[in-house]
Amino acid sequence: MMARRILVVTVDVDNDLGRVGIETPILGREAVLRAALKFGLRRPEDTDLNAMFAALSIADMLSSKDIETEVAVLAGSSQGGVEAHMKIRNQLAEVLSKFPAEGIVLVIDSPEDERIIPILQDLVPIISVKKVVVEQSRSLEQTYVLLNKILKKITEERRYAKYFLGVPGIVILTLSILSAYNLLSYSIPVLGFILGLYMVVKGYGIDEVLSNWWKANPISFATSVISLVSFVMAAVVVYLTIIQYRTVSIKVIGDVSVNAVPFISVGISVLIISKMLDKLRNRDLTLWREATEVTVLAAATIVIVKIGSLISSLPPTSSYSDILAKLLSRDVVQTIAYAAFAVLGVSAGLAMMEKFILEKEEERHKHHGRA
Repeated sequence: MMARRILVVTVDVDNDLGRVGIETPILGREAVLRAALKFGLRRPEDTDLNAMFAALSIADMLSSKDIETEVAVLAGSSQGGVEAHMKIRNQLAEVLSKFPAEGIVLVIDSPEDERIIPILQDLVPIISVKKVVVEQSRSLEQTYVLLNKILKKITEERRYAKYFLGVPGIVILTLSILSAYNLLSYSIPVLGFILGLYMVVKGYGIDEVLSNWWKANPISFATSVISLVSFVMAAVVVYLTIIQYRTVSIKVIGDVSVNAVPFISVGISVLIISKMLDKLRNRDLTLWREATEVTVLAAATIVIVKIGSLISSLPPTSSYSDILAKLLSRDVVQTIAYAAFAVLGVSAGLAMMEKFILEKEEERHKHHGRA
C-alpha cells in the first residue's frame, strides 16, 4: 500500500546552513524556499543548494499526484561524526511530531551522506533516496569516493598495508641507510636483492611455509634459523679466506679450521640441542645421547681449532715433515687426550644418570602396584 503522507527531507550533515545564520529544522515549502534563496545568495556554489531545490521539486511533483506531502531541511554539525548524526536524528523526530509522515524521500548531495540512512530509518521508513550531483562534478565526486576507499584500505587493512606501505617503507629505509654511509652507489644491487628475495618468498609461498612451521614447532624453527646463519657465516669465512690468499694451501686450511669450523660446530650443535629439547618436552630419558653428541662435537672442534692454529703458524715453505711434527707435538696430543677424557666422562655420567632414574621409576611403579 502506497504511503499517503510523505515527507521529503534533505540533509546538510556538516551544517553549512548554520554558517550563514539559517536555523534548522526547516519545515514547509515556503520556509524551505526562503532558506534556499537566502543560502543561494550567500553560497551559490554549495551543493546543498541543489539538494534543497531538488527536494522542493520532488515535493511539488508528489503534491500534484494528490499525495499529502511536506518538505523539510535538517542539519547536523560542523564536527561531523556522532555529534552530527545525533543532531539530525533529533531534528527529524521534531519534524515528525509536527508532520507524522508514513514515509520519507531522502535527498542527498554526496555519497558520504548515505551514512545517515540507518539513523533516519530508525524513526520512519525511507521510501526512496535521491542523489543530487552537479553534472560537471559527478566524475570528480566519484573519483574522490573511489580514492577515499582505496586510501582507507591501504592504511587500515593489514593485507593491503604490508604491500602498499611496507614495501615502499623498506625501499625508503634502505636508501636512507645507504645515504647515511655514503653508499648510494650500491642502492640498485641492494634494493634489487631485497625486492627479488621478497618476490621469491611471496611467489613460492615460502612465508606461509615458515609461518606454519613456526606455529607447529617454534623451537625447531628458531634453532634451524640459527643453524642456517651459522652455516652461512662459515661459508663466508671460507670464501673470504680463499680470496685473501688466492690459492688453497696449508695455511688456508689452517685459517679455515680456526675461523670457519667453530661456526659449523655451532650450527650442528644447535640442531642437536633442538632434538634434545623435543625429547625433554616429551620426557624422553634418551636425551643423554644427544648431549653426548654435543660433547663430542665440542671436543672435536677444540682439537681441530688447535691443529689449525698450529698449521697457520707454520711458514709457507714448511715441508710435510714439519707439518707432521706439529701434528704430533705435545700440545696436540694433550688436547686430544683431554677431549677424549671429557667425552668419556660426560657420556658415562649421563648414562649412569639415566640408569638411576629408570631404576627409581621402576621402584615407584612396583610400590604403586603393591599398594
